[in-house]
Amino acid sequence: MNAPLIFRLVGLRYKLLWAQTRTRNGRIALFLAGYLFALFILLLMTAGGYGAAMIAVRSGQSEKVAQAVLGGLFLNALIASVVTGFGINTAFTDAALRRYALSARDRLAARHLTGILEPVWIFVLGLYLGLSTGMYVFGAGSFGLGAAAVLLLLIANYLLARVLATLIEWLSHVKGGTAILFLMLMGACLLPGYLIPRLANAHGAKEGMLAVLGYTPPFAAAALMVNAGAGMLRHFGLLAGWIAALLILLAAIEKQAARPRSAAAEVATWDDRYERIGSIFGPTMAALIGRSLRYYVRSNKVRFNYIGALPALAFLTFNNPTAAGPLHYFVRALGAFTVVGFLGTAVMSTNQFGFDASGFRRYFLLPIAPGAILRASSYTAMFVGGTLVAAALLLWLLFAPVPLDAQMATMLLAAGVGGLCLFNALSIWTSLLAPRPTNFETTFGNQLSLSANVLLIGGLLACIFGVMALDKIAGPAAVLSYWWTSIPAAALAVVFYLYSLRRGAEVFVSRRERLLNALEGRN
Repeated sequence: MNAPLIFRLVGLRYKLLWAQTRTRNGRIALFLAGYLFALFILLLMTAGGYGAAMIAVRSGQSEKVAQAVLGGLFLNALIASVVTGFGINTAFTDAALRRYALSARDRLAARHLTGILEPVWIFVLGLYLGLSTGMYVFGAGSFGLGAAAVLLLLIANYLLARVLATLIEWLSHVKGGTAILFLMLMGACLLPGYLIPRLANAHGAKEGMLAVLGYTPPFAAAALMVNAGAGMLRHFGLLAGWIAALLILLAAIEKQAARPRSAAAEVATWDDRYERIGSIFGPTMAALIGRSLRYYVRSNKVRFNYIGALPALAFLTFNNPTAAGPLHYFVRALGAFTVVGFLGTAVMSTNQFGFDASGFRRYFLLPIAPGAILRASSYTAMFVGGTLVAAALLLWLLFAPVPLDAQMATMLLAAGVGGLCLFNALSIWTSLLAPRPTNFETTFGNQLSLSANVLLIGGLLACIFGVMALDKIAGPAAVLSYWWTSIPAAALAVVFYLYSLRRGAEVFVSRRERLLNALEGRN
C-alpha cells in the first residue's frame, strides 16, 4: 500500500476543507453543524446531564439512556458530515484518484481514509467513547465491548453519510433527480412533525417503531455497551450486517454515478417551444425570452424551489388549525399568494446575470438595445412566477375549506399579481446593484448576495408573519370588507415594476463595467 501518498491525500482533503470553511457557504455549513451539536448537547444538559445518567444507570435504565444519546449523536453526525463535506467528496472519487499512482486497493483505502479522518468524525468518535467510558465507570457496561461497539457504530455512521452524500450528488445531476430530492427533503422535514403528534397515543404504533429501531446501529451499539452477555453475537452481527449492506449500496451508487452522461448533439433551432412561449411578449423578444426561459427550466435550483413553493406555503398556511373558523385561513393565504410567485424563481431573478460570468460582455455586441436583455430576463421571471400564482388560485378555488366568494378570489389574485410585480421590481435592483457570480450546476447552497438574501428571506417572513398579525388584529371580516383596496395596491406594484424596468435599463448600461467585474470575480 502506498501509505505516504495516501496520507498526502488526507492532508489535501484537510486543506480543501479549510478552504471551503473560509468561503461564505462553508461558514454557513459550519454554523449549521455547530448549531446542531450545540443544541443536542444543550438538550442533554437540560435533561440533567451526568446526574440523570447516574440515576438512570442505578435504576436499570442505562440501555435507554445509551439508545437516546447514541441515536441523537448518530443523526447529528450524519447531517453535519453531509452538510460540511458536500462537494468535497467529488474531489476524491475513484475516477479522480486515478490521476495518482495508486492501485485499486489504494484508491479504495484513500477514499475512505480521507473521509473518516475528517474533523467531524474525530469529534464524534470522542463523544461516542465518552459515553462508553461513562457507562463503564458507572458500572453499567464493559470497556472492551463498548470500545468495539463504538468503532463499528462510527464506521456504520460514516458509511451511511457517504451513501447519502453520494446519492444527493448523483441525483442533483440526473434528469428528474431534483424532484426526488425535493420529495426526500419534504419527507424529512414535514413527516416527523405530522406523524409524532398523531402517534403520541397510538401505543401499537409506538411499540412497532421501537421494535424497528432496535435493528438500527445506535440501538445495537447501545445494547453492546451495557449488556456484556445477552445477545452479544446478535448485536455484533447486526452492526456487521449494516456495514456490509452500506458498503454494497455505496459501491452501487458510485458505479451508477460514474457512468458517463452523454447527450446526443441536437440541431440548434430558433423556433423551439421556448421561443413560441417567448413570442407572447412580441416577436422581437421571442429569442431573448427563449434563452432566459432555458436557464430557468434547466436550473436545478429553480426547479427545486419551483416544485417546493406551493407545498411549503400551503403547509405554512394550514399547519396551525384555528378554532375561530376557516375564514382565518384566507387571511393567512394572502401572505402566501403575495410571495409564492417570487419564491419559485428568487434564486435566479434576484441575481439575473450571476450565471453568465464572462459571457455577460456578449450582450453588448448584439444588434439590439442592451435594455432588452434586462427586460427579457425580468419578463421570464414574471412568466414563470405567474404560473405559480395561477396554480395557487386554481388550487384554492378547488380545495380551500371556505365557500367560494368573488371578493375573496379578487383579493387573492390581486395579492399574487401585486407581490409578483413588487418583488420582481426589487429583484431588478439587486441584480444590478449587488450581482454575484454563481454556479449554474449547483442544487443546494446559498450563493446570493446580502441584498438578495435580505429581499428573499425578509420578504418571505414579512408576508407570512404580517398576515398572521393582521388576522389577530383585524380578523377576516374586516379584511374582506376592504377587499377593494387590493386592486389599487396591485396597480401601484405594477407601476413600480414598470418604472424599475425602464430606469433599470439605463442603470444596466451605465454600470456594465462594474457588473462585468463583479460577475468575473474581480471585485
